[in-house]
Amino acid sequence: MKRFLHSIAVAVALAVAVALPATPAGAESSSPSATSSASAAAGPSFATCANLKDWHVNPDEESRRPVVTVAGLKFVGNDLVHHAADVALSALQPGTYAAAPAPDQPSFFSVEVRNSAGAYGTLRWNPATSKWSIVIGAGAGATDGAFEGTDPVALLAGKVTKWGAFDAAPVKVVSFGVGYTNSPAGTVDTVVTSVTFAGKTYPLTCAPAATASVSASATPLPTGSAPVAGQAGTLPITGARAGLVAAGGLLLLGAGVGMVLLSRRRRTRFSA
Repeated sequence: MKRFLHSIAVAVALAVAVALPATPAGAESSSPSATSSASAAAGPSFATCANLKDWHVNPDEESRRPVVTVAGLKFVGNDLVHHAADVALSALQPGTYAAAPAPDQPSFFSVEVRNSAGAYGTLRWNPATSKWSIVIGAGAGATDGAFEGTDPVALLAGKVTKWGAFDAAPVKVVSFGVGYTNSPAGTVDTVVTSVTFAGKTYPLTCAPAATASVSASATPLPTGSAPVAGQAGTLPITGARAGLVAAGGLLLLGAGVGMVLLSRRRRTRFSA
């Protein structure tokens, strides 16, 4: 009898060991849970606003780059900005801009001109006088000085810069833009919302939209099957909890068998 009971106990212990899966100490079952969060886009900049990516400053003008705001480009002091162009000088027409408050230099709109011989200069348009102007710096053979005129072709005729002569080859407009002169600098901080040139309007406002980002985080879940959404009633017991229930049932069964055998043994002794 003792051997039989011992066999039952061993069987129950083995059942418990099998029913309970081995789990490393401190280990926790987890399932990645995606959490969606709206993250604000980076602040306004030439890089974050698609309509500003084609606007630039020359390498030696980096300190003169205007500040990008939601309302437009903010010009302070000697700030300026350019946009590439490809227009024959003979077809040049002045551009316009929308700014508030009004800049304190009337020749706020300008174009850069160049030819294949190396001649280079900046023409500024003054709407108050309806004239173009150019300042040519000193240099070997240069016609240095300040010049103005209503016809840009006639204005550059016979002019020589330190990089070359305008008469040596056809002159083209290679960029247009707005901004203050380097000296003297402007004294009014102004925000330009758009520039119009050659029949096209270029908005300078910048309002990057917020972008939704999804981040994955590990959310601990009970070991075993996950509940099914919308399922009514009591959920089935699975995983480790099922193992515990099975082990408990085996223990109760073993105990019941042992009690029955002991009872039968006592009754046999009493009858004898």
